[in-house]
Amino acid sequence: MYHEQYEQVPENSKIVLCDCGNLIYMYPTKSGSEMPVTILEGMRFHRFGNYNNNVPIHECTGDRRTSEFCHAIKIQIESVPEDIASKVTGNLQQQAVIKALRDFSKPRTRSGFKKSMLKQATDYIAGNSTYHNPYSQKQALAIILGR
Repeated sequence: MYHEQYEQVPENSKIVLCDCGNLIYMYPTKSGSEMPVTILEGMRFHRFGNYNNNVPIHECTGDRRTSEFCHAIKIQIESVPEDIASKVTGNLQQQAVIKALRDFSKPRTRSGFKKSMLKQATDYIAGNSTYHNPYSQKQALAIILGR
């Protein structure tokens, strides 16, 4: 496999978190549906075949097309408390809220990003938010990936 076969996940694409812990890119197919594709290190996905026209569907047992160069991004899934599960939808958002509430509420947190993400999570859980999700997709990914 060659490096050029690993494409960058497009900027505003739909990304979800599978129950197995892998980050998944919902690849838009020509028929208009979406196909789950494993996201590899560097926010890339694999395209293969003649003229690189195929992408491998995500398999929870392991993506056969990962290599020594690019491994799947796997997240340690936390169990979701009932109060968060009832208010926050989607694995990605739930895991980001759990991590923010647990890790960003430490007394000596100095990061402005962490403080604002903690405030967004607590406001959303308390019902003081007008948004459908506690975070944007970029914010949720930044929290989960620790960036």
